[in-house]
Amino acid sequence: MNNEKKLLICSNVTLNPIDTIINEKEKIFDLEIGDFDNIWIQAINTNVKNIFIHCDILNVGQEIRSKFNDSQYCKKIDKFLIEQLLKLKKQAIAKNQNILFSTMSEAIFSNGNFYKNINLITQNFNRFVLKNFQTINLDFLISSVGLKNSFRSSNFYRYSAPYTINFLENLSDCIIKSFTRDHLIKKKVLILDCDNTIWKGILGEDGEENIEYKDTSIGNCFFEVQQSAINLVKKGVLLCLCTKNNHKDLEKLLKKNLMPINMKNTTIIKANWNDKSENIKEIAKELNLGIDSFIFVDDSNYEISEVRSKLPMLKVFKVPENTYDYPGFFRNNITNFFNNDNLTKEDKNRVNYYKNEIKRTEHSSKFKDKNKFIDSLKLKLKIFSDNQNKNYIKRISQMTQKTNQFNLTTKRYKEQDIKKFLKNKNIKIFTGDVSDKFGDHGKTILVILKKENDFYFIDTFLMSCRVIGRQLEKVFFDSIFKKIKSKKHKIIGTYIQTQKNEQVKGLYKKLGFHMVQEKKNLAEFIFDPSKHVYKCSERKIKVINGK
Repeated sequence: MNNEKKLLICSNVTLNPIDTIINEKEKIFDLEIGDFDNIWIQAINTNVKNIFIHCDILNVGQEIRSKFNDSQYCKKIDKFLIEQLLKLKKQAIAKNQNILFSTMSEAIFSNGNFYKNINLITQNFNRFVLKNFQTINLDFLISSVGLKNSFRSSNFYRYSAPYTINFLENLSDCIIKSFTRDHLIKKKVLILDCDNTIWKGILGEDGEENIEYKDTSIGNCFFEVQQSAINLVKKGVLLCLCTKNNHKDLEKLLKKNLMPINMKNTTIIKANWNDKSENIKEIAKELNLGIDSFIFVDDSNYEISEVRSKLPMLKVFKVPENTYDYPGFFRNNITNFFNNDNLTKEDKNRVNYYKNEIKRTEHSSKFKDKNKFIDSLKLKLKIFSDNQNKNYIKRISQMTQKTNQFNLTTKRYKEQDIKKFLKNKNIKIFTGDVSDKFGDHGKTILVILKKENDFYFIDTFLMSCRVIGRQLEKVFFDSIFKKIKSKKHKIIGTYIQTQKNEQVKGLYKKLGFHMVQEKKNLAEFIFDPSKHVYKCSERKIKVINGK
């Protein structure tokens, strides 16, 4: 198993059998349990990609429990811990590691006369890890399980294993959620039923005035769920409604803006009496997205079974039987699939983009000639070059990570890579911001050129799927060619075949390049300005230089 799939667990107390518990729940990682006598040496020196560290106040120093009244000793321990954390932070950045900490808890000692000195250590430790690492709140975890159900003093003094199986079960769940978040297939669309899913009651039977969505104990639960859904929308998640209801009744309610969910923040509404699986298929078609990128939530066992049987690729959740558990269930389970804390402008604008895309689809039906349709969009292409891109590093990195279909080399770059490229005089970065009469697509085209002697090598050439088919690639390359045009410099382009980028196999030939060599999954092309006249695109696309 490669290093990316390893998980090292370091603790200064025995957490066994946490490895067995985790493996029974989730088998994504190859687990390694460190020696609790050397947690800092192991954590700091390892090359393992994923690390969980549990530094317990119980055993933070060899004499901590006997020298609790010695303020100087506690300050010494505090200084040592901060030094180790600083080393670990530096290492994590250098090795690009994912490090998860559990915070320190004083719960076990809270009634002791040494609380003040213990407090110094825990506060400083927690302040640092909360600021610099992912964390599991140990106090919250202990309070959830209960102190008596979490801790066994006899096991601690006999085996240095203070925590119960019950506690370790819950700790394991937290570890799995934290580390599998990045390994989950990221979802893009949240589809919610309405009756007894975003409000209490049945709209068609109880009427608008009798359904509960606020101002009652039950209603407040649904209000909180709706608010959680809207928080996801703010992060670029597409919210759709799929319900067996009268469309006019639902639309009338949503237009009143009485609830967090309304017409403005909902992308597609399917309110009819068709099978929900068929409605979900229609949503997928309208959005041009795979159903495996959807999550569906419903309260009905029948509807859940119908959808699961016909759409096995769809992730489905059932509303908990106890309504009071619903808000917590939604936050702790569903939102994990949409985790996106590193938002770009394009992410935040995703809802508007898809609403505009539906308008574009309706508009395209008026044209038989594709070229006339493209010209009718009144496309604008704003091009940013080199240091103009310094404010868009996050988006550039994101495009290399996510774009697969129109991507000639599929090279993946992190933000620090892009920063280095921008400082290199022999590397040129060009990005394209696309808009039309319906709205803004955002930064959706990228070319990275690397200059070597008399050659420009196209390291990366990609375009987001949202603008594929608009014939922008030639116009974009026209502009780049004009900026670097020189009879001295030949341009080398490489196509590396993957399972998803077949459609760009012939791109360089369309741009006027000539093939130099072709291997099994690789082809190399060249354009020599001294021998060839470059033919520009005929598309009516306005090109603007970015600022």
